[in-house]
Amino acid sequence: MLQRTNIYLPKSMLLYLKQEARQQRTTLAQLVRSILSESIKKPRTKKTWAESLLELANNAPKGRYTDLSINHDEYLYGSKRIK
Repeated sequence: MLQRTNIYLPKSMLLYLKQEARQQRTTLAQLVRSILSESIKKPRTKKTWAESLLELANNAPKGRYTDLSINHDEYLYGSKRIK
């Protein structure tokens, strides 16, 4: 049995989902259920903080995080390092 719920999405995300639903000739609700089902099926692997930090450094534009070794907590968790 399906249960109704409301979610808030940024306009750009909603537009993207609507376009995808149109292309796949399905409803927006079915598309969201399908995406969530696929996400739930994937095994979740929790990254270590070191793996997350390495991924951040590798994916960043060159020169973006020049202080990564000092302010890693801020970039990983959004909290500043206490000096």
